[in-house]
Amino acid sequence: MACAIFCRRTDTGSYYTPRFDLNDLGIDPYFPDGTWCHNDGKENFYCLQHHCLPEVFLLKFNVLYKNQLFIFDIYCF
Repeated sequence: MACAIFCRRTDTGSYYTPRFDLNDLGIDPYFPDGTWCHNDGKENFYCLQHHCLPEVFLLKFNVLYKNQLFIFDIYCF
């Protein structure tokens, strides 16, 4: 939910995510990919497919094809 858009209610001061409201207007309720979302003191994090991810991260894929397991490591940055 780190890359979801949140609004503050004027009546209570609490926060909520207006997913249904924005969807009804045809607007994506998430910040676009590449939006800065966090810094842990060492590196920046950015929104990617609705997740807040480090600038450089590793994706691991396990693929079973014809009873053989293939393991792929993909570095994204």
